[in-house]
Amino acid sequence: MGAIDIHHHYVPEQVIGEAKGHGDALGIEVSEDKDGTFRFSFNGGPRYPLLQGLTDVERRLEMMEKGKIALAALDPSTQLLGYDLRGEQAESWCRVYNECVKEFLDKYPEQFTAMAAVPIQEPARAARVLDHAVTELDFRGAYIATNVNHHYYDSERASIRVRSTNDAAERSSV
Repeated sequence: MGAIDIHHHYVPEQVIGEAKGHGDALGIEVSEDKDGTFRFSFNGGPRYPLLQGLTDVERRLEMMEKGKIALAALDPSTQLLGYDLRGEQAESWCRVYNECVKEFLDKYPEQFTAMAAVPIQEPARAARVLDHAVTELDFRGAYIATNVNHHYYDSERASIRVRSTNDAAERSSV
């Protein structure tokens, strides 16, 4: 038996296509630099670069084999969490992201599991997205970044969001 990687960032190529194809509805702008780096802007915010290699499946599988990693828990790329989005757009983006990850998991069920992207900035919506991801997509939990729009979890503002999401999740089936 090999190791389990519990913090494995990966972005399915379909995520880029979905963001490009439905950007206006989702509140996302995708651009591409001359070197091929994709940049994502959420709700007119900063243009976050998608780090090179996060969509590379073959290199990832080779690395896992070489490192004797039996299972990797996929986490969303922090650049693509979309914490600048609000309301329906925030929820829709996380659902799109998670559905794309699920398609990938279906191709590699023995090598990967996943943690869901959730709109933590919208606690009730985050709980709904998490409930769907765990009960319908068979994800193992949620991934949240170390801060929400530059409010770290030791701040009162962020702490309220996390507590509200936990309370909403407890009221659902998660």
